[in-house]
Amino acid sequence: MASPFSSSSSASSSTSHGAVNRLEQALGVLGNADECQAFLTEPTRMWSASTTQKHAWVQKLWTGFCHAFEFPTWPLGGVSLFNFVRFLGEKANYAIGTIEDVIIPSMKRIFIETTHTPFPHDLSQMFSEALRQLKLNPGIARKSFTKEPLLFEDVTRIIVATSNCLYEKPLEALLWLFAVSTGSRAITCANVSIGDIIRCTKTIDDPSIFIQIRLRVTKGNRNYNHTITVEGKNSPDDPTDIVHWLSMSLHLYHGIDLFTPQAWTTAVRQRLLFPWSRDSMRERIKARALKAGYPIGMFGFHSFRSGFICSALLHCADNPTARGAILEMTAWVAGWAPNSAAQRVYLRPSAKATVVCTRVIKGSLSLTDPALHTSAAFHGLDVGAFSVSNTTEEFTQKKNRFFPRHLRQLLERQHGQNTSTCSKLPVRGCWRRFQILELTELPF
Repeated sequence: MASPFSSSSSASSSTSHGAVNRLEQALGVLGNADECQAFLTEPTRMWSASTTQKHAWVQKLWTGFCHAFEFPTWPLGGVSLFNFVRFLGEKANYAIGTIEDVIIPSMKRIFIETTHTPFPHDLSQMFSEALRQLKLNPGIARKSFTKEPLLFEDVTRIIVATSNCLYEKPLEALLWLFAVSTGSRAITCANVSIGDIIRCTKTIDDPSIFIQIRLRVTKGNRNYNHTITVEGKNSPDDPTDIVHWLSMSLHLYHGIDLFTPQAWTTAVRQRLLFPWSRDSMRERIKARALKAGYPIGMFGFHSFRSGFICSALLHCADNPTARGAILEMTAWVAGWAPNSAAQRVYLRPSAKATVVCTRVIKGSLSLTDPALHTSAAFHGLDVGAFSVSNTTEEFTQKKNRFFPRHLRQLLERQHGQNTSTCSKLPVRGCWRRFQILELTELPF
């Protein structure tokens, strides 16, 4: 019987319209038989990049445990796996959710990738028994998350508490507002380039400005290509105006105007909007929150993602219809499936604690109260009041302590009373001292 996939039929289909199809173009790129064979022998990718990173992290945990307890790292043994899980939960204080959803699945995938055989049932039973023992242990904290949500009010406080003398404050403020407004992870923010600003729209009758930005990367997906829209009025008097901080950052650090993108060069478009690594972003928000009066270690960068949905729900807590819409809208913006378990897990116990139980049983339409929506009430702490003038005064004291008076007077004569910057300092020793203080612009 003749094959229906004859060369004559394929040739006629490719030339019927007088054009070369995409298959023929791709075959033309390969060129010869050696390149075709090389394509067939390319190793296939079993896991995503994020999964591979989890494997590397779990392998370090397993290797360190085995060396400490003198277990062989390979082959896997039931006793060693059982005690490995117990040790992670009881001594290393890893959350049960992390062990169950990340570490154990990674161990199984590593075994399958190494041996090309299914994971043994007896070893899987040891994992299950170890998890059961952890869940029955009353001494293990049942906290799934160790970081609090960064509410919009918290972000505002951190921005205002950051001294205006800090040269990178516009960029930091932009990053904080961008993350809490979109629920973006650190990996997403670290991959936003200036060229990803795709549209700037001004309204005629209203001072609002709408900026559309393409998010190219997210967790486990290098081709995310998700577009979000932020709004502002380019007002320097509003510390939460994201458009103002974006415009200021582009002007200060890149010398370009936000509202004339046609003048941006290709080289400028390829620059990252936030020039920090993910680890640097995480450490920066921890340091800024501490300086704003929050307890050490209270927030991490992922706090922006939970703060995004918690802030949105708190603003519509009294409207049941709006609550359902907010869950759907936040899912679209942050990349969750609407009303899914992945989205609901970000509703921290702190948000659930704002529900007034007595109003629930009385059938009240308002199930919460604005008094419970403040940062202090939400987090269960009093961060106290701060004064921007005190922050500036403290900075001035540090400046005068480290900066020689004759050099200050020289700069004032040369550059004016309020325009001198550290980039013009003639003494590099003083500049290094200011670098220790994280200061790069000094208003004299």
